[in-house]
Amino acid sequence: MKEAVARGTKQISWKQSVEIASMIRGKKTETAKKMLEKVIKMEMPVKFKRFNESAGHRSGIGPGKYPVKASHEILQLLKSAEANAQHQGISNSKITHIITSKCSTRRYGRQGWKGKRTYIEVKVGND
Repeated sequence: MKEAVARGTKQISWKQSVEIASMIRGKKTETAKKMLEKVIKMEMPVKFKRFNESAGHRSGIGPGKYPVKASHEILQLLKSAEANAQHQGISNSKITHIITSKCSTRRYGRQGWKGKRTYIEVKVGND
């Protein structure tokens, strides 16, 4: 089984990225891209299963939010992974592996010492 990988460090909330990753894990790339675009347009909320303390109730899913910035960054990584898959000759691709983990929050400059940073890895393979 061939796989294409895209990974990156983004300045987004780790908690939101965990919930987005659980929403699109195992889906086809076209379906996942449409879902993320709907979240960015605020047409479809992301169900928050784990980090749902301040999440309001959304009809049909329960606690949910619209993490627009995190969805946009994950969508860019997903498009990159899909382009890598097409370059390797993989068609009809599916998200086989997606993880998000915390990066170092230490940084320099006027922004201070702490910041939200998340490491994301997306693997795309064929069915």
